Amino acid sequence: MAKKAILSSLGVDITEATINSVVLKEGDQVKRGDIIALVETEKVSFEVVSPADGFILKILCKEGDVLKVGETVAIVGKQGEDISSLLGEKISEPTKEEEKKEEKTEERDLSHQIKAYPIVRKLAKDMNINLSQIKGTGPGGLITKEDLEGYSKLQEGSEVIPLTGIRGTIAKRMVDSLHSAAHVTTVIEVDMTSVKKLRTEFQEKQGLKLSYLPFIINAAIKAIKDVPIINAIIEGNTIVKKKEVHFGIAVGTEEALFVPVIHHADKMDLKEIAQNIEKMADLARKKKLSTEDMQGGTITLSNGGSFGPILNTPIINQPQVALIWTGRITKKPVVVNNQIAVRDMMYICLSYDHRAMDGRNAGTFVAKMKEYLENSKLDNI
Repeated sequence: MAKKAILSSLGVDITEATINSVVLKEGDQVKRGDIIALVETEKVSFEVVSPADGFILKILCKEGDVLKVGETVAIVGKQGEDISSLLGEKISEPTKEEEKKEEKTEERDLSHQIKAYPIVRKLAKDMNINLSQIKGTGPGGLITKEDLEGYSKLQEGSEVIPLTGIRGTIAKRMVDSLHSAAHVTTVIEVDMTSVKKLRTEFQEKQGLKLSYLPFIINAAIKAIKDVPIINAIIEGNTIVKKKEVHFGIAVGTEEALFVPVIHHADKMDLKEIAQNIEKMADLARKKKLSTEDMQGGTITLSNGGSFGPILNTPIINQPQVALIWTGRITKKPVVVNNQIAVRDMMYICLSYDHRAMDGRNAGTFVAKMKEYLENSKLDNI
């Protein structure tokens, strides 16, 4: 029996998505799980896959289409199978006026021998770029999004990047956060010398590579127990303190900054936290994150130090009330037991929403993180 490949549920706050590309064509043989189309929402990119083995009997969308959750992307079944009963919910056919308009567009494009995806045409219009000047690298000379982005490096050396898609969503969320939350940043300096040694011991004992992030998250989870208000979100006019810790980890990619969530991090040991960090970072880099991977965070950690900076005033990832930012670990002369010593030092910056908490809460939290990090031992992590 033929089956629909539909745009699945993407979470309560996402109701539609844009078709980035249709990978297969009608008549192609598929196996269950094969990718049919690549889709992008304002939060995440993902794939629509075949629900069964068979053949692509009908494709009901094209690149650039915006589909609602539950709409059909394609129909998969046996060759020659009657699918008329499944076409009732197909994407509405274009009107005669729309068909004429499309025909004129196609004729105009053909006269200039321009082949481009619909989404590329839209982006080119937004960027005021003439597609006739771009050489397409896609099938049959088709102009792809990558071709357009490459051409956008203009002669004067500038690069035009439209604030659309994920980048546009990030921009909007950051501005909204600044306009709606009472941002304050508290900073503390932490001696990471013990953690650095402990990291080496732990790696040798467990036989795995380990960054400093699991130790920082472990310390943050302990500090949350001391200052529970840190692990909260704002809903309307209420502050909701969460009992479970779902830790968001900021992962930078060439395309954008993603924040996958390690759910129930407070129930994990150091090794499990490390494994989940690596898993989520790998999914982000490969653009394989699901919507569920990006939802439900109660607090976020951004490790800006991996890029070199030592200090920052990060923007809160709303509706959360706090974001932890860690700087690069640097060797500095400090006073230890009334003696000057060279130690591995790091800044922890906590941006928080002053509507939800006061400086006392923030100060106590970062002080507790400092305490737990500086006193870390194999038997207490």
